[in-house]
Order: sequence, then structure tokens, then C-alpha cells
Amino acid sequence: MADRGKTRDAFTELRMADEKRAETFAELSRHADALGDWEHAVAQSQGGDLVWARLNRALALGRVNEYVRAETEADALAPGAKTAVEARYRLGCADALAATGAEKNSALASDDRAKLIESYAVKALGQLQKAADRGHFKLEVNREKLKTSTDLNTVRGRDGFAALLVE
Repeated sequence: MADRGKTRDAFTELRMADEKRAETFAELSRHADALGDWEHAVAQSQGGDLVWARLNRALALGRVNEYVRAETEADALAPGAKTAVEARYRLGCADALAATGAEKNSALASDDRAKLIESYAVKALGQLQKAADRGHFKLEVNREKLKTSTDLNTVRGRDGFAALLVE
């Protein structure tokens, strides 16, 4: 029985190391490297840890322009994010990154691309509004992330975004 505890602790430590390394890679804008570590963290996670690892994987996917996978992950996680305001913020970022990815996809017909961008941007603003409704941006540190995160560049100039800063 003691060996199971040690094994579980070792897996937890490994998952946490993958998460920390992924965060470091993201800070260095090495998003493909971060994605690999988030993939490992997801494989080793369960329960609440799995949700956060998947959220962060969705962000990493968006940052490497795998916008369809990022949006699929965000859509799958959205129903479970009812009360977690940081999760709503991260989902908004993932949706905004999906809009950015669609915007960059020149293989799409311009009408299709415009529809995708609009769809993802509306979802992003909806998630951010839900975070705002729960007071997320009343904290200066969160308001600053809203103002400066490059993840949100595609939606920052849209109607409704400026109101999030006033909340």
C-alpha cells in the first residue's frame, strides 16, 4: 500500500514539473515546447488538475495556431466552468486565440474565415463577460491582464471589450 502512495506522489511531482516547464516555455514564447509539456500534464492529470491542464493546453494550442483543436477543447470545457472565474478568463483567451488562428488561415475562403473569426470572437467576449460578471476584473492584476495580454489582441478592439475594463 505504501508503494502506491509513493507512485502517486511521483506522478504528481512529474505532472507538476511538466506544468512548471510548460509555463516557463510559454513565458519565453516557446509555445510549441509548452504544448508538448501540457500534453504530458493532461495525460498525467485527473479531477480538477485535469481541467486546469486542459485549459492551459487549449491556450498553448491557440498560441501555435492549432485553432480548431483549441476551440474544440474550449467548447468541451466551457460547461464545467460555471463558477471558476479564472477558467472563464482562460476560455475567453482560448476563444480569442482561435479567432486569431482563423484570421491567419489564408486557405479558408474569406467569407468562411470571417464567419469563424466572428463566431470565436463572440465566444471570447461572452466568456470574458461571464468572468467580469463575477468580479474577476475588479482586481487590478486581472484588469491589467485584460488590458495587456496578447492572447486577446483579436478581440480587444471589438464592441463590448472596453466595457469589461469599466466593470
